[in-house]
Amino acid sequence: MSWIEDLKIDENKELRKIYSDYRNECISWLKGNYGLSQNEGIETFQNSVIILYDNVMEGKIVTASSTLKSYLFGIAKNKAYEMLRRKKQLVSSDEFNLPAILVEDDYAIEIKLKKEEQYKSVDIGLTKLG
Repeated sequence: MSWIEDLKIDENKELRKIYSDYRNECISWLKGNYGLSQNEGIETFQNSVIILYDNVMEGKIVTASSTLKSYLFGIAKNKAYEMLRRKKQLVSSDEFNLPAILVEDDYAIEIKLKKEEQYKSVDIGLTKLG
């Protein structure tokens, strides 16, 4: 029987098994390979288990083409990349002693102003052409 069938038959037992078998190893792996903190590793692992469970229950995955560990760690890797992309998008608020949200808003305003300048330049050019 595959891990997918096991999860469908007795989800509580299998979820407990997944947690006990892979939690610490996955969190350590996330910390070591992706530089996540302990809390970020825990959050990523928990989200990965939820996604794995949802994928099985919703029928998105029906046959086991990989081991449970490989599938779970693959999800965790994608969630870690997603978290790192989100972190990278925010300018470090510590540098400016401002909340990150304000820094992000200022950046968005700056981009908007540059676009407006470009539109004005295009408009002036088109007006000159007649």
